Amino acid sequence: LRHLASIVEELFKQEEIWFLLFILALGGAIFFFVPVINFSRIWFWVWPFLLFFLIFPITKSLWLFWRQAKYKKNIKSVLLELRIPRAIKKTPEAMEQVLATMHSLRNFAGTFEEKYWDGEVTRWFALEIVSFGGIIRFFIRVYRKQRNLLEAALFSYYPDIEVIEVEDYMDDVPKDVPELYSRDMDLWGTEMILRRENAYPIKTYPHFEGEVEERENDPVSTFLEVLSKVKPREVVGIQMLIAPAGPEWRDEWEGLVEKLKEPKLKKETKQGPEGQIESFARMIA
Repeated sequence: LRHLASIVEELFKQEEIWFLLFILALGGAIFFFVPVINFSRIWFWVWPFLLFFLIFPITKSLWLFWRQAKYKKNIKSVLLELRIPRAIKKTPEAMEQVLATMHSLRNFAGTFEEKYWDGEVTRWFALEIVSFGGIIRFFIRVYRKQRNLLEAALFSYYPDIEVIEVEDYMDDVPKDVPELYSRDMDLWGTEMILRRENAYPIKTYPHFEGEVEERENDPVSTFLEVLSKVKPREVVGIQMLIAPAGPEWRDEWEGLVEKLKEPKLKKETKQGPEGQIESFARMIA
């Protein structure tokens, strides 16, 4: 039942379903509240247009889904392992610059043919931290043709790391549940979602820039401490799928960002000389 409820929930997120319900409700209202109209003649001329507006959005979505699924299937990615030295004298700003370089590798469907025939979608990167029985390894999945550009970005900010192409560790995972149980294994997974809108940063660092010795900060230390406690024969992985966003993402959240920039009014009360309460507001940043 929960699975069916999730399907219905995803269905009602589509704009075509709401448009279909609107047309049905409008047709029902006209039929019941305007009985003097000759509906047979009107329906003869109107139904082709209604059919077009109902079928076209659904057909468009199905076509895009098919072409995009085919495009995704043909994406050839490579799994790179990052062998990181124990001590790295870098601030989070270094990784910020690496992510900026990855953003510059963004592709998108710029023409009608690329969108509706090739089904081109923005290719994504996968950042993975995996603990194999307490042994922690770092991976990045990247489009094969962008490997050299990504390696150049990593070496420019982290010259001491090693980047090695490895076999996909997921090949050792059973392909289905019966095989999983036959090998006396169990599987559990979950997803993490953001508590606020996408415009909010996941975390802010007051010492994002500055002298390395004074402003060292390891944002993944908590994850590493937990992953190091994994028992033998257990595998725990954290995967973050990221994809460069286009200007439409900025336009979508521009109103929220401007609202966050506005100064806030803090209300305070003060006892006046005559015993009356005077309210005032003080501007704060």
